[in-house]
Amino acid sequence: MQWQALVFDLDYTLADSSAGAIECVNHALAELGFHTADPEYIKRTIGLSLAETLKQLVDQVPAETVEKFERLFLHRAGEVKD
Repeated sequence: MQWQALVFDLDYTLADSSAGAIECVNHALAELGFHTADPEYIKRTIGLSLAETLKQLVDQVPAETVEKFERLFLHRAGEVKD
C-alpha cells in the first residue's frame, strides 16, 4: 500500500508547540494595540479557531480586527522557529 498523506497533530499530541502559538498570539495582540495575554491563558485557547481565540482574549472585537489578527498571527507563524 502506498501512502498518499501523513497528518500530524502537534498541539500536545506529538509535540508541545504552545510556545510558538503563544508568541504568535501575543505578537498579533501587540500589533493591534491590545495588551499581551498571559501564556497560561493563551494555552487554554489552543485548538480553537483564531477568531475564537481572539474573542476569548479581547471583548467586543469587530470583524475587521479578527481578520487582521488572523493575518498577523499567520505571518508571525511563518517566522517563528518553535
